[in-house]
Amino acid sequence: MVLLSLSLACTDDVSETSSGDDEVGSESGGSSESSESSGTEAGTDDVGTDDVGTDDADTEGTGTDMGMEETGSEEEMGSEEEMGSEDTDTGGEPVCGNGEVEDGEDCDDGGQSASCDEDCTLAECGDGVVNTAAREGCDDGNAVDDDACSNACVLASCGDGIVNDGEQCDDGNDVDTDACPSTCMHASCGDGFVHEDVEQCDGGGETETCDADCTAVSCGDGTVNASAGEACDDGNEVDTDSCLSTCESASCGDGFLQAGAEECDDGNAVDDDTCSNNCTVNCAGEIFVEDWNGYSYWKVPVEGLMSDENIAAACTACNLDVPCSGPVGCQFNDDVCVQTGNETNCSNPMMKMSQMLCDGANPGACEPMWGLYQYLGGTWSNGSCGAEEANWCAFGNDATDRYGLCVEAF
Repeated sequence: MVLLSLSLACTDDVSETSSGDDEVGSESGGSSESSESSGTEAGTDDVGTDDVGTDDADTEGTGTDMGMEETGSEEEMGSEEEMGSEDTDTGGEPVCGNGEVEDGEDCDDGGQSASCDEDCTLAECGDGVVNTAAREGCDDGNAVDDDACSNACVLASCGDGIVNDGEQCDDGNDVDTDACPSTCMHASCGDGFVHEDVEQCDGGGETETCDADCTAVSCGDGTVNASAGEACDDGNEVDTDSCLSTCESASCGDGFLQAGAEECDDGNAVDDDTCSNNCTVNCAGEIFVEDWNGYSYWKVPVEGLMSDENIAAACTACNLDVPCSGPVGCQFNDDVCVQTGNETNCSNPMMKMSQMLCDGANPGACEPMWGLYQYLGGTWSNGSCGAEEANWCAFGNDATDRYGLCVEAF
């Protein structure tokens, strides 16, 4: 619009100038110089050189005016282009992290914050983006609560109350005496924790005070505890088997006769007494009557009290038998003694033998029989019946370290 106005203005000026020049030319009278001069001027005016800018003054003035107007218009246009360029930049792809919420962004805090993820989406546990500012330890984007990352975006760990891979249990507490200790493994004997109302102790294995089965150590409980000094534990109090009631292995010299393994065990280190140091019998007895109706009678030393029990033990130690004191049916007979049939009077122990050895004398008057005692089956209150000088029956319970009467069938 500005250029069009300028063009119209220039046309009017040229018309007016031409008219004036014609009049001037007419007044000049047609001189060739004048004509040429006028023609030149007229022609110049007609062309509008002054207006176009040939004339210095007019050119400068008009050109300046036009240039300023044109230049001003171009500046204005240039400014509009620059504005258009800025509009283009603003309307481009949004830049996450510039601190301004743009199209396609839920938020933009210039980086990760408690409410905004670093990808400019709202922070939410389960979105698959780990937001440490929101105190997330993990975020696997799934709804599985027992994997490595819980639904609360917390890394799986023992004690979180969720049974994860590698855990047998997880009760969410740090109590070590319940069914699920702080190790997240089921309570068991040997884990080092005393399971309340289930275990008596738990030393993580055998200790001096706790058996491997988590019961308190006690000799006789049937559990061998080497840490407590037990060599064996058969759970009984029998001292004649391979394990004594003290939880020590039976051995020769312990004072207990191990059935089937020892002939004797006097518990001492004397090798030349009736029981040798290897627990075999040193039978110091001697044959008293070599042959009497198929039996040999022995005179065997007895240590200690001359009781029926000790006499029987001495005979057994020499692999001999105990003879019965009377005939079948005698009150002093039992299943320990052997019936020889040689003594016929139940009330007179050793009488037949004494009469045979000493011409019919009773045992108290038969010197070869002095110090010899007869087994009576434990039925006589005074113990065994002995023959001492001028004394028959001497009370066995009043005598010690004498001889017992034993027999051997041949």
